Amino acid sequence: MLPLGKQLFRQHDDATHYAFSTWLEGKGKPILAAEQRLLASYLPSLVGEIALEVCVGKPLGMLNAAKHSRQWQLSRQACATIRANPSHWPIARRAVDLVLLHHSLDFADNPHQVINGAARSLSASGTLVVVGFQPLSAFGLWRYFTQRKAVPWCGRYVSSSKVSEWLSVLGCEVEQVQSACFGWPQRVDQGIWQRLGMRFWPQHGAIYMLVARRRTAMIRPLPQRSGALEMPSVVGVSMREAASKNIRRKNIDES
Repeated sequence: MLPLGKQLFRQHDDATHYAFSTWLEGKGKPILAAEQRLLASYLPSLVGEIALEVCVGKPLGMLNAAKHSRQWQLSRQACATIRANPSHWPIARRAVDLVLLHHSLDFADNPHQVINGAARSLSASGTLVVVGFQPLSAFGLWRYFTQRKAVPWCGRYVSSSKVSEWLSVLGCEVEQVQSACFGWPQRVDQGIWQRLGMRFWPQHGAIYMLVARRRTAMIRPLPQRSGALEMPSVVGVSMREAASKNIRRKNIDES
């Protein structure tokens, strides 16, 4: 039995995921184009070898602007490179240099497990990019005046501020948040609302792109007891691992 006030996450089947990706290519094309522009302005500056796009439905090539030599797609659809449920994160620790969650949190069975798995799989100083719907926007508020069972309104929109809170616990530091599409759902990228939004509420567009980087701490290992004169190297570890090492060392000293 769930604790008081605890609610189950809304479950979405594969048909809903496929319908959402089809919506992005149809009626949601202005939103998809805005997301691609945001990613194209940032991804080329990143370095690394392996990039992972976690998508809802079929992959839409959101990593095309990235320069990583190996690019994977994770989805519940068979057309993806890795077919799996993102809530059952299948990627190993420190295996990926860039993870892109493209509306994955909005339609995940359990968004906590998705973002936790994404943060764990980042390499040292790896980058996590989250693209999602902003609930505190004209687009997000429109859900309350339409059918909540149809795409894209059936998603569980997770705000950028909530994602930032989750990432701070997972040892990632948010570097920037950009938003776009400030108009009403019928014309999200045109009209006076677009100009007013960019000027007065720049973080409350229909979509946002949040960029976070895994925090690392520099630890210098102690020299070996054999008395070797060579200087120990400096290695980078995550802040969470550094904190756990300090706790274990303190417990050993006290014993």
